Amino acid sequence: LGFVDEVDGFYQLCGFMGHGFMMAPIIGKMAAEHLVKGSDDPIFTKWNLRRFKTGELVNETMILG
Repeated sequence: LGFVDEVDGFYQLCGFMGHGFMMAPIIGKMAAEHLVKGSDDPIFTKWNLRRFKTGELVNETMILG
């Protein structure tokens, strides 16, 4: 989620596995607020692509149901 540092202006909202269809409406709304209003939701830092480069990997279990 969020900007990709290596490509100017590239913003991604992907990586939801099979739950993307269910999560897309709220993630889209949150992304719009993040881009337009500059809102800072931790989801855009926690799940950003740069976490692999910085070593800030997330280790948590997601339970949906």
